[in-house]
Amino acid sequence: MTTIISDRWYIPPAFDAAAVLDPGGREKRLAWIAELDEERKTDCLYFLAGYAPGVLDAVLAATELCLDDLLPPG
Repeated sequence: MTTIISDRWYIPPAFDAAAVLDPGGREKRLAWIAELDEERKTDCLYFLAGYAPGVLDAVLAATELCLDDLLPPG
């Protein structure tokens, strides 16, 4: 039988998690991401796909290569 400790692995609902603002958090998160190996990055994206699919959709759309980026201006 598995025992679940209620406050040990709390994962807030996606809406609540998106509202969390941590001063200085951006730099910490970027450094943390830079240190992740490829397998862990993949695991994180899989988790996000199930946890907050709308957020992942927005991120993928925002970071998709645009053809205008490949062509010279004008």
